[in-house]
Formats: sequence, C-alpha cells, structure tokens
Amino acid sequence: STSNGGRGGKKLDLKDCVFDSTELSNTVFVHCDLGEVSFMRAKLVRASFEKCNLEKTDFTEADIGSTNFKDCYIKNAILDIGGFIKYGNLKGFVLD
Repeated sequence: STSNGGRGGKKLDLKDCVFDSTELSNTVFVHCDLGEVSFMRAKLVRASFEKCNLEKTDFTEADIGSTNFKDCYIKNAILDIGGFIKYGNLKGFVLD
C-alpha cells in the first residue's frame, strides 16, 4: 500500500490495474488508490467507492448508474458527457 499525501492514510495501491470493459457491478472499493486507473466502458452499476483516491481516474463510457462515491478524493477524474448526464439524472438532478 501507499500513503495518499495525508488524505486518509494507507490505501491499497491499484494504480497499475486496468479495468477497461470489465463487469464490476456491485463491487466495493474501500481505501483504494485508483489514481489514473482506467474504467473505460466498465460496468459499475451499484458499485461503491469509499475513501478512495480517484485523481485522474478515467470513467469514459463507463456505466456508473447508481454508483456511490463516499469520502473520495476526486480531482481531474474523466467522465464523458453521457455518463455525467446519466449519473446526474439518477441522483435527482434535472437538466434544462
């Protein structure tokens, strides 16, 4: 594991993992360093990220329906407009 610059202590280092086009629905990630990891086209329906580093993580074309993000460090994460709209609609946002 690796230190995350004081943001939550030790984290499981998954930075070398590639989850492109992977079925990860209902998966729970807790205290993971997923910085710069790619989840392109991954299925993350009802997945949960808790206390994770998601800096520069790529969610392009990922299905993040009902995905939960709790106490995560999310800076410069990549999310395409379709994913953004779908996530927002599921969280109750209305786009005019």
